[in-house]
Amino acid sequence: MTGEPIREAAERFDVSGSYVSKVGSYVFKVQSKLRLTDDPTPGPQRSHSRPRLEPLHDVLRARLAEEGFMIAELRAWVNSGHSILLGARLLSAFCSA
Repeated sequence: MTGEPIREAAERFDVSGSYVSKVGSYVFKVQSKLRLTDDPTPGPQRSHSRPRLEPLHDVLRARLAEEGFMIAELRAWVNSGHSILLGARLLSAFCSA
């Protein structure tokens, strides 16, 4: 398939040209990384976005230190008084960390 036009490769494998293009792009990236690092595994993802709970980290830790808190109450407190809407799963993960 090396050097074969995208349309011909798509017809040959009975897939869309878009799919062939995406696969070709992925293969090119993996080959480039392999040449540079000898490591074919993907690197860490870096989204460059702050964690959603970062601004409330210290406040939440203080609330968690109090006895008798319930996750549902903590979630309601965060959702009502701050510009962050949290689900129970995210808050549970924060509490167990």
